[in-house]
Amino acid sequence: MSENSFFPLRQPHKGDFYCEPLSKIHKAVIKTFQPSHSKGKNLAAYLKKKALADMENGIARTFLVFEEPGYLCGFFTLKAGLFPLAAKGKLFYTLPGIDLVYFAKNGAFVSNASTDVGSIMFFDFVLPIVREAKEYIGASHLYIYAIHESPLQETYKSKYGFSYPPAPVKEFIESHIKPDYDEDCDFMFIHLGGDRSYSKRQPSKPKRDSRK
Repeated sequence: MSENSFFPLRQPHKGDFYCEPLSKIHKAVIKTFQPSHSKGKNLAAYLKKKALADMENGIARTFLVFEEPGYLCGFFTLKAGLFPLAAKGKLFYTLPGIDLVYFAKNGAFVSNASTDVGSIMFFDFVLPIVREAKEYIGASHLYIYAIHESPLQETYKSKYGFSYPPAPVKEFIESHIKPDYDEDCDFMFIHLGGDRSYSKRQPSKPKRDSRK
């Protein structure tokens, strides 16, 4: 995925919104970001203090969404991750996934009342970038740790298509995988293609060498 050819990514059908990867030229504009949720202070701190360093070090990729002529609507951050399938004893089985680390609207941005900025960010920019990346790397699921709040998680579920994992997998994620900074969040996911079911696959056993 070449940034030179892929970005700026513009909203389909000649929309007024576009998306760019975070860079040093955005240092001033990201200072205008204000979380739209009371629990979003960590989001603002990450964008303003750590996101650019993570970009430069190849740890994560942060993208800014703008409305013409350059109003910051929000941002999202993506990185490679693992998608847990099942747990058995001390073992757990995974598929490759993409972690939607942060997904946040700018509380300082005032849009037209009929404009659903969250849906524009997700459907016009997050998913196209994820699908483009999937053309080059293996990834079966997109997942997010969503803040503990029924209306917000309901939006992810009903509007964006996220689901919850089965209870045993959820419990394993809570106790073994979930990062400390997502303590007040729940694991949710979207399937990106292939087998939709939670598989009961077991790791293949090594074959014995018949020559011995």
